Formats: sequence, structure tokens, C-alpha cells
Amino acid sequence: MLKEKGSILDFHVPVSRFTQNTILGSIAPYARFFMASSVMIAAGPLLIKVQHLLWRWRPLEVAIMTLLLLLLFILLVSIQISTIIDNSAF
Repeated sequence: MLKEKGSILDFHVPVSRFTQNTILGSIAPYARFFMASSVMIAAGPLLIKVQHLLWRWRPLEVAIMTLLLLLLFILLVSIQISTIIDNSAF
């Protein structure tokens, strides 16, 4: 079905509850794997550049990239927490 809302076309496909549960049930166990894969694929070129800067010494490069990804994770989680706190109604 195609509905028009103003100037934006909105596509709506009716899907049964069984189909939704089947699709989500089959994808959900692999969500962590997909997220980890996407982070590593995105960080791959940076990983190689850091390795070249560190005299091609792999253990030092792995330690630095682990710290950088951990700091990125902490930064993103802290931004999410501060956003939730700012928008909560106390």
C-alpha cells in the first residue's frame, strides 16, 4: 500500500504477528555478532594505519586499538546516559 502524507510517500506493508516474530526470532541471536563485525570492518583500515605507525609491531597495535575502541564505547554510553538523564522527568 502507498499512502501519501503531505509531500512524502509512506510505504506500509501489512505483516502478520507470526511473520514479525519469526523474523525477529531468527535475527535476534545474531545481533551481537553483526554489531561486532560491523565495528571491526569499520576499524580495519585504522588498525592497519596504526600498525604501520608503530613499526609493524602487532601486540602494541592491538593494545592501542583495544584502548581506543574501549574509550569510544565509554564515550558513547556516557552520552546516551546523559541524554536519558536530561530528558527524564524528575
